[in-house]
Amino acid sequence: MEGGNLELSRYRDKSYLVNYELTIDIFESFGLIVDDIVPVRSVFMLYTNKGAKILKKIDYSLGELEYINSLMRYVNKNGYKYIAPFMNTVDGNFYLKRPDGIYVVIDLIEGREADFQNPIDLSSVSKALCRFHNSTRGFTCTIEKRNNLNKWIMTFERRASDLVKFREIASLHEIKTGFDNLYLKYVDEYLDEAKESITLLKESPYPKLCTESYNNKNVCHHDLAYHNIIINSENDVYLVDFDYCIADLRIHDIGNLIVKAIKNCKWDIEKAKKIIEDYSSVDALKSEELQVLYDFLIFPQDFYDISRCYYMKTKNWDEYDFLSRLETKAGYYDDRKTFFNNFKQGIAF
Repeated sequence: MEGGNLELSRYRDKSYLVNYELTIDIFESFGLIVDDIVPVRSVFMLYTNKGAKILKKIDYSLGELEYINSLMRYVNKNGYKYIAPFMNTVDGNFYLKRPDGIYVVIDLIEGREADFQNPIDLSSVSKALCRFHNSTRGFTCTIEKRNNLNKWIMTFERRASDLVKFREIASLHEIKTGFDNLYLKYVDEYLDEAKESITLLKESPYPKLCTESYNNKNVCHHDLAYHNIIINSENDVYLVDFDYCIADLRIHDIGNLIVKAIKNCKWDIEKAKKIIEDYSSVDALKSEELQVLYDFLIFPQDFYDISRCYYMKTKNWDEYDFLSRLETKAGYYDDRKTFFNNFKQGIAF
């Protein structure tokens, strides 16, 4: 991580980090002697007698943690070694349960965060993602809360309804904010995209792919942010932070990776094609998957996310931050339209 970004990230999640109750017994439970503690995002980096570690307090159930631990063990055994398993306590557990919550410790992977603007990194990540997906096949541990198969249409319909509700809220404000005005300017266009995505999915092979995925037992990482992908000095690609992993179509991860890589590059179709080609060089995507991937990508997830954060007040950002983010997401509407036209012409399905 670059120095400036590290300094910013150390304090970005203060509101969450205050939930940690850091006492010496946590470290003793894992057999650690800690020399220094540094807050990074929503975790603490520990410098210890056993090397650098990450201390995380989980915000989900023990059942979900056991699901994640089982998945990581399965993936590792099934051929994908580039993950960071949970460290055992001195009692042999992979977590520490305390009155204030559940804590886990993870080895810090030595390396650098993936750079999605670097074509070599992006190629390596795309191929590694496919190998990871292949290693999840046959994972039989199930938990309904982590099952996203056959839920896209229902989810997108709910989110489209949310966009309408947010439009009503913005319209009712007597004194409209800059965010309200910009939202009202673009919401109908993005709502049309949401409806198109839903219609296409209903007419697509989506249910068939879900059945196949259920039979194959595929799992998605579901949080492919650059800081969750670490590349070491030997160019091995590590996937870390499985907090959001779900049973779903592999194109969910592929679609998210494509958006993260191209949304700040004028929605470059060539970059998207390269991700698909590199992924398919390991295990080719079928034409039906490419069709459903197109339908999935049309839904305006970025626009929805920032709108929901603003109108549902799920983030404590100031007005300027919200408006700046919306300006960015609304600003590439035309680029998105061009991208989808090029996708139809340049990616056969």
